Amino acid sequence: MAIKQSRKLNKIKESRNTVTKLVLESEKAFKNELYALKLLKKYAPKLLGVDGRFLTLEKVRGSHLSDLVVDKEIMKQVAQGLNYIHSHKKSGNSFIHGDLHKDNIILGRDGLIFLDFSCSVYGDPLEDAAAVEIHLTDNPKLLKEFYLTLNAKKDRRKIDDCKTKHCLRHLEWAEKEGFMDLAQKSKRIINEIKSGKARLK
Repeated sequence: MAIKQSRKLNKIKESRNTVTKLVLESEKAFKNELYALKLLKKYAPKLLGVDGRFLTLEKVRGSHLSDLVVDKEIMKQVAQGLNYIHSHKKSGNSFIHGDLHKDNIILGRDGLIFLDFSCSVYGDPLEDAAAVEIHLTDNPKLLKEFYLTLNAKKDRRKIDDCKTKHCLRHLEWAEKEGFMDLAQKSKRIINEIKSGKARLK
């Protein structure tokens, strides 16, 4: 199973048991990724080595969520994985992934693995929850399963604020890079939140 090429500048080379990732985005992105891989002992690829901006990782075998039908069990596993990631705290903030979407999550033999921590920061766990609602599913039944398992208090207003910020970031680079479908989706979500429709879910 090949790791999908990121929309970003990173270069990925695979061998039989390892993946070598060259982080070209920025020094900050590289430091974020390295920090996360050293911090997380579960739910992330195992870091095998570092050489400059080259990260050598243990190969993750499985399927990206973009290749699967996301169901209640997957949503429960996503919440459990985020609970572990968010359990790492600093100055009252939780460690968050910061760039959750279906191509950054693999379901393997041993469970879920989250990829690409280049946008990870310490912040509000509801930022990751907002990304789940934008990129994984907007199905109310699946989201109910997700929030029943997530160790973060569901606050619709805060989630909508996080979704709006997330979508504004999308618009900033999606129009520049030509990802018009994502730009249109982001505009639609922002308009739904402004009109109050999102709070009905």
